[in-house]
Amino acid sequence: GCLTEVGEVTEIGRQVNRLPVSVHYARMIVEAAHRGVLDDMLSIAAILEVDGITVPTPSRNKPDRPDWRRLVDEVDSDLLAQLQVWQQAEQMSKEEAKEAGISLKDLGRARQIRKNLVKSVRKEFSLGSSGDRTEILKAVTSGLVDSLYQKHLELKGEGGEERQLSSSSKVIPQYEEWVVGQPFDLQIKGKGGRKQVLNLLEMVTRIKTEWLPELAPHLYEEEVELTWYFPKTDAVYDKKRLFFNGRVLEERWELCDRREEATKALASWLAQRRYLPVTGTEASQVDTVLKANATRQDEAEKWNRRENAFHVYPPKELEEHYQDALRGAVSLAEIAEPEALRLPELDSEVEALLEEEYPGTLTVIGYQLEVEYSSTPTVRLPEHISFEEIFQLPDEVCLPGGRHVCVELPGLREAYSDLSKLKSLYEQYQVQRDFEAWHEEAPDLSIPDVSEESQIPWQEAVFTYGGYTGEAYRAYGTLVHDPAQEGFVSCWSQDFEKAKRIYETAVDLLEELKIELRERRELEELEKNAYARAEELSDLTDHDQWSELGEDLRHRVFQKLEVDVPEREFPQVLRSYLEDVNDLIREVEESIDALEQDTEEEQEVIATTFEDFKKAFEQ
Repeated sequence: GCLTEVGEVTEIGRQVNRLPVSVHYARMIVEAAHRGVLDDMLSIAAILEVDGITVPTPSRNKPDRPDWRRLVDEVDSDLLAQLQVWQQAEQMSKEEAKEAGISLKDLGRARQIRKNLVKSVRKEFSLGSSGDRTEILKAVTSGLVDSLYQKHLELKGEGGEERQLSSSSKVIPQYEEWVVGQPFDLQIKGKGGRKQVLNLLEMVTRIKTEWLPELAPHLYEEEVELTWYFPKTDAVYDKKRLFFNGRVLEERWELCDRREEATKALASWLAQRRYLPVTGTEASQVDTVLKANATRQDEAEKWNRRENAFHVYPPKELEEHYQDALRGAVSLAEIAEPEALRLPELDSEVEALLEEEYPGTLTVIGYQLEVEYSSTPTVRLPEHISFEEIFQLPDEVCLPGGRHVCVELPGLREAYSDLSKLKSLYEQYQVQRDFEAWHEEAPDLSIPDVSEESQIPWQEAVFTYGGYTGEAYRAYGTLVHDPAQEGFVSCWSQDFEKAKRIYETAVDLLEELKIELRERRELEELEKNAYARAEELSDLTDHDQWSELGEDLRHRVFQKLEVDVPEREFPQVLRSYLEDVNDLIREVEESIDALEQDTEEEQEVIATTFEDFKKAFEQ
């Protein structure tokens, strides 16, 4: 590096500063001088200063361009390919160079730059070159460590930056292979004339990651991500992550050389095993101890579910126990005393006491039931148990030591320690079952006749007695209106309040039906009366004195008779029609009566006049 960690200029930095080229290329020159390939690197630096000495390669738009890539066979570095072109150009005429795809202008500029560089480096270094390919590539890499890329779908750089390989490159990186190169952004016109920027990488060189710690040790770091024991090799390995400039270069497993950490890893692995997956002459005793420890842990957990009496080693504590017992061993083969791994035995006297106070089975109403120990001891009754047997359960079940036991029945999600609640619950199941059976034969209730002064029935009946409490359970019967059957049907319920609501609804509905029936009958009578009165009005038109009635009255009568009697669905119209007909009948009858009275008076006058005339004649 050109600078120390605290920012002071190093000897390399001073040498780089004295060269008349960009810092990156100067760094390559200094590195090349130390590696004995200075002459080659001076040419490469000059080429880089002019961005290459070749013309662009053939493209889709310009396929007739000369292709300089045919001059070289280099596939690992575009810079070495350019160096080969430089060397071949020394043997070519200008015309030959031009036809081969060499830019004469850039070649001339590069030669001049190289002459200037030679003058500058003579003060610091000796000229000459071994031509060692690897050393040249390392020198190139030293100046481009800030432009490190790894091949994925694209070339991925620092911070996730992605670039495409320049089309003129001779290097084709394989997946996850590392390269260095010069970033280059090319602006082109895309579809529709829109400007588009291509993020390219040119002057690409394929590198080996193991060069980087040597070239820039200040940017290189190693991190142990995991230390793990592998039984197949009976050894402990470190999983290392290698970082360069904050980027992961590689992950690899290496044999762990830190004995304390290796012992800890072996102890951790043993703490996770109940037995060994492999056995050998030296490991068979370890396998026996691991199995005994697993059995001891299982037994301690089993007893602790009944009463917390034994220590169960958690994984971390078990790991610490094994680490102490290993006494520095880092493999199974190194374990000198396998018995030291064994955990303390459980106290047999305590086990016997626990077995007496917390037995594995209990007898409940004649059934031998297994006790499940968790937060609360629990027994499960068999699936075939009957209601009658459930009602025989005691109100509580206890262990010999006095601890309450929960009882669980098939189909229930809850276990009960207060068995009176359980029996009450099952009494409800029994009552529901009995009600359903009784309901099949429940008596039908009398259906009221709407046309009569009948009532909605209400009836109560005892359908069963509780198997636990002996309580009488009643059903309440009434009627409910069924639209599908267009009438009332019998309805029985265990719920008094529900049955009462149904009864009250039915009573209200029955009253509504009665009112509706009365109204319907009234309308039928009204309609019948309307037809009869209309007929009477029609008969009046045949009266002897009809023609003597007033013209307006006769006209109104004929108008009314031309109108059909309204249907009963329109009661107001029907009533209005009947009133009009009645009024006309009354008016016609009164008119006829008046005409008849006038006729009688005239006849009396005529009769009186005739009598008077007769008497006068006789005299």
